Amino acid sequence: MKTPDIIPYEYVTRSLSFDPKKSTFTIFLETVLDPMVVEGLVDQYQLGLTKVMKYDPVTGHRIKDDSSKCPITWIHALMKRKELLPEEWELTQCLFGEHLLSLYPDRTVALVESEKTAVICAGFIPEYVWLATGGKTSLGNKLDVLSGRKVVAYPDVDAYGFWCERLSVYSNIKVSDYLQHIAGDNPSFRHMDLADLILESRRHPDTSQNPTFQQIKRYISPEYHSEAEALIEDLGLEFLGVEYTPGD
Repeated sequence: MKTPDIIPYEYVTRSLSFDPKKSTFTIFLETVLDPMVVEGLVDQYQLGLTKVMKYDPVTGHRIKDDSSKCPITWIHALMKRKELLPEEWELTQCLFGEHLLSLYPDRTVALVESEKTAVICAGFIPEYVWLATGGKTSLGNKLDVLSGRKVVAYPDVDAYGFWCERLSVYSNIKVSDYLQHIAGDNPSFRHMDLADLILESRRHPDTSQNPTFQQIKRYISPEYHSEAEALIEDLGLEFLGVEYTPGD
C-alpha cells in the first residue's frame, strides 16, 4: 500500500500563527459560543487562518462565490500551482478531527457531514468526539479508523437514506433518525443538519416548562408546537411512548 502523501506540517503551523480572531469562521463562532469555548475549539481542531474556505461572519454559512478573488479550493491545489508540492502528490482524505480519537479513547464518536457542523456541535455537546466526513458521499475506507469505537452518525436530513444504506456494513455505527423526526415532511428542512437545529433553538429558545411537551416535541413539526402544547395542558395528557408503523 502506498504511503499517503502529506502536506509538510510547517504550513499547518504557519496557518495557526495568525490571529484566529481574524478568521470569519471564528468571528461567527463567537456570536453563538463563549469566547473561551471558541479558543478551546480553535486549539482542539487546529483551526488555522487561510483563504481556502470562507464563511459569512454573521450567518456562519460558507461563501461559495466562484467569481471572487479567492474561490473555494484545496490547499494542495494552491500549493501545486506555486510548486510547493510535486505534481505527483496525491490527496488522501481522513476524517476531520480524526486526531482527537487517540486523545479521547473512551468517548462516543459523533459523526456528521460538514466540518463546520462538527466544530459547532463540539462547542455545545463536548462529551462526544465530533468528527466530519467532509460530505454526504465521503465515506468509504476513511471510516475504518472508527473500528472498535461506539459511533452515532447524524447525517443531514437529505442524506439519511444514503447513510443508512452505506453504513449498514458497520456494526459499531448507529445512524440516528433524530433529525428525520424533527424535519418531518417540511421541505424547508430538507437540507437541515444538526448544527442548524442547535443554532435555530438558540435563536428561538423553547420556554415551555411542560415535561410532557418536552418529551414529544421532537416528534412534531415546529409549526404545530403551540397547538400540541395547548392540548397537553388542556387535557392533562401524559407521554406513554411513540410507535412508528412502516409505510406511514
